Amino acid sequence: MGAVDNGELVCMYHGWRFGAKGECTDVPTLNTVDDEGFSTKKNGERFLKSVTKSNCGNNRAVVEHEGLVYVWRGNLLEADPSLLPTRRTGDMETVPIDSVLDYSVDYSYIVENNLDSPHLFYLHDGSVPPIESIGMVNQNLPKLKLKFFTDDCGMGHLGKIGSGGRPKKLLRFDPPNIVRHGGVSGFEEEFHIIPVAPQRTRVLLRQHLPRGPILSTITGIPGLIPLLTLLVNNWNYHIALEDACVMVGQSNRIEDWGSPRMRIGGLGDDLIKSFWNWRAQAHENLAKEGKVSPYFVNFEENGSSDPVAVGIPSGTSFGDELSLVSKVREDSQFRNSPLIVDNQEVNPKTGNPIGTWGIKQAYLQDQPPANFPPINYKQYADMLVFDTVVKGLFTEKAYCPPGTWRPEPAPRGAETIPEEQVPEAGFPSLQELEQDEEIASAFGAGGVFNMTQEEVLV
Repeated sequence: MGAVDNGELVCMYHGWRFGAKGECTDVPTLNTVDDEGFSTKKNGERFLKSVTKSNCGNNRAVVEHEGLVYVWRGNLLEADPSLLPTRRTGDMETVPIDSVLDYSVDYSYIVENNLDSPHLFYLHDGSVPPIESIGMVNQNLPKLKLKFFTDDCGMGHLGKIGSGGRPKKLLRFDPPNIVRHGGVSGFEEEFHIIPVAPQRTRVLLRQHLPRGPILSTITGIPGLIPLLTLLVNNWNYHIALEDACVMVGQSNRIEDWGSPRMRIGGLGDDLIKSFWNWRAQAHENLAKEGKVSPYFVNFEENGSSDPVAVGIPSGTSFGDELSLVSKVREDSQFRNSPLIVDNQEVNPKTGNPIGTWGIKQAYLQDQPPANFPPINYKQYADMLVFDTVVKGLFTEKAYCPPGTWRPEPAPRGAETIPEEQVPEAGFPSLQELEQDEEIASAFGAGGVFNMTQEEVLV
């Protein structure tokens, strides 16, 4: 909690200041004199060095590469920038467009989703023009051909439409968390899928639009690049919202109900299975090192739990005895239910999280805050309404919110339904449900608690 002032991080509580390398540069309470009038500057300098030594015990190598910031968690001397994912040299010139997406699922489900080609044809079915323009529509799904490959970097699929068709798309997974898509037109996109917390993932999506004659001309017009960025961002929000409900439901069935990740595979699932096999092996290797996750560490794993090395050891409101603290935290982490939760305040206009209100500053427990779709869909909601209206006017792909009723278009010459006979949108009323004997017997008088798991699923 604090703010950046002149390149230094300033704590809002006591005003301690820290420089770009983590060094403590100032502690306001040290700028005093004692009762005899002697300055405490010399002792203060020793104190600053002590704070710096304590604070800089976990330095990380950081580098900016192709517009992204990378952090090396290993030994500083072993950091190797040549290992960073790099766009191929010699590719055609492009216009890069960046989008940020926030998901409420583990990163692994998003990797799987982006490695799954067939769902583009069915779930998205030409949802946005770029998908439709390369033939990723429902009617072409039976013609889809996918060829699995592996190389020194990772694994992937080469996709085409029809046996005699030319390749349409290259899709690949570069472990541990990057998925790349490439099209025949020169279009490329890379998904940097970053776990930020348990069941929280941020995707940094960079799309390269080939700079042909038309794009070169229009991007030279002032204001066109921001407009193009807004358009592409909204296309990505739309697709992410279509994917999000599937991934949340998928993770719920797997992690809460014990469903297998895959029972019988279909077209393209050889790549999905290879990804999960890679992940299982990666976690097995971590277990040998005594680690649980490659992405999340607490203060104990950072070596800060030694009571001698800290002024006051850690603890909980249940008590500070080490075995109790360990048990309480393990239980909390196992249930993915934090012991402390901020009040979840959200800006009603933007949907951006506020956290816990304060006079000088609000506290956000989850960092970075989920300011982007699909978690925060409010900024896209108006565009979704506009998209629905346009599609309703010109196509038959208008979006219907869950629980609404939309009549199928009547064939030519068929008798139309009088307006007063068209059913209202929405779910059946409680009275209508109670009139159904089968439903009433299942849910009435606590009957739902007597149903077996199989009956509930059916």
